[in-house]
Amino acid sequence: MKIKLLVCVFVLLFALSSVAAPPADRLPRAYKGSAAMQVDNTTFIDANRILMFVTNHGNFGRDLSDLFGYDYGTWFPYTGDTADISGNVGDAGRQSPYYAGGLWVGGIDSATAEKLVIISEYSDEYVPGPMHDTVEVVLDTLSTDPLEVDTIVVRTFMEDRAEFRVYKLYKDSLADNPNQDYLDYLEFAVDQGAPVKEEDGEIVPDMIGDQMCWSVFNDADPDQHNNSSGETAPLGLEVRNTTFSFDRQGALGNIIILRMRIYNKGGKTLDPCYFSIWSDPDLGGAGDDLVGCDTTLGLGFVYNETNNDSQYGDAPPALGIDFFQGPMIDSAGMTAFMWGDTFPDKMNLGMTSFNKYINGTDPDDFNQTFNYMTGLTRTGGDYTYDGQVLKFVHSGDPVTGEGDLDAAGADRRWMQTTGPIIFRPGDSTEILAAIIVGRGNSNLNSVTVVKQLDDFAQ
Repeated sequence: MKIKLLVCVFVLLFALSSVAAPPADRLPRAYKGSAAMQVDNTTFIDANRILMFVTNHGNFGRDLSDLFGYDYGTWFPYTGDTADISGNVGDAGRQSPYYAGGLWVGGIDSATAEKLVIISEYSDEYVPGPMHDTVEVVLDTLSTDPLEVDTIVVRTFMEDRAEFRVYKLYKDSLADNPNQDYLDYLEFAVDQGAPVKEEDGEIVPDMIGDQMCWSVFNDADPDQHNNSSGETAPLGLEVRNTTFSFDRQGALGNIIILRMRIYNKGGKTLDPCYFSIWSDPDLGGAGDDLVGCDTTLGLGFVYNETNNDSQYGDAPPALGIDFFQGPMIDSAGMTAFMWGDTFPDKMNLGMTSFNKYINGTDPDDFNQTFNYMTGLTRTGGDYTYDGQVLKFVHSGDPVTGEGDLDAAGADRRWMQTTGPIIFRPGDSTEILAAIIVGRGNSNLNSVTVVKQLDDFAQ
């Protein structure tokens, strides 16, 4: 069965010169919102041949806790034993095809024409937990100015609580064999919006896959919008993120799926609104990465420039990310899928642009970020290849050597985007993205393997 159908049914150089680190001005910052945040950076999903860290603040793929001795947080091939990771401190990239990823959102407030973005990279503009369904008005009792003690503060984010963490479920530890994670999920996560279903008259988690991680986060705290690529006012979005994977042989064993349910609770009509997966892949050694995209599959991917990588050695793997399901728009005669249901005269958007940049050319502000998200260059110009204006950078085929191809491997970033939609107050949307790793008999054959896995998934 195709994986997409199955999902629908279940709905610095580091110590080595080839290992990259975030730019100096983009190192992780302490959470400095209106209350100290209890960020969860120690949870990972490891049901199959990929181990990947997930968080409660929008970031994925990076070990921000240094749980295994360094901050690489995606591992392939994973043997099932974390000792194989922690025992390789001197070779941080030897089993790591991906360094960091996050959900970015950009939109224009239709009332003010203000560009607004949410950044999730080396520092995040999300905070843990859900938003209030209604605006909360409180007294600013933290002010040291006696004239401002009674100042009214309007906010929609919640003060942080320990329950705003990542909840990890196992298929073999559910109602018939409940562990503490299962009990905590029912006691705390359900009230935050975690998915449940009724089974034999009981409310149980709506489990997908053999392992599932769930968390909720939002961007409503203005003090947390402090990443230099953003620093705008909040959009007012809540994200309920489900990350799941299957313990299987074959294609399913090389895939992790993210289901992001996004709610507009901020009172702003965002027109247009874009959703991006940002990636800093660092495929083994970071200095020889090339990136590209397949517009037919809706796939962005990273591969090694040569057939030998300083960390993976010969025949290094490739990694791809695909939008399995994007937001819905009107489209007569088409049918869209979302929320476990079908919608006539709608269609799901796929990848609508693909952009890349090199370490050191990160967006400096929200305007440059928004340019990248909309398929433009950093400065707002059109990207052209062979005389054509394109929204997709490097959409050629590296295996055949035809078309627009990346060259001169370096420490790459990429941003693949879906949208635009009009995102009104009270609206919600659901996005599915898959992380796919494949290893063939050469660096280029690994690209073929990733595309085959992705094609199977679709």
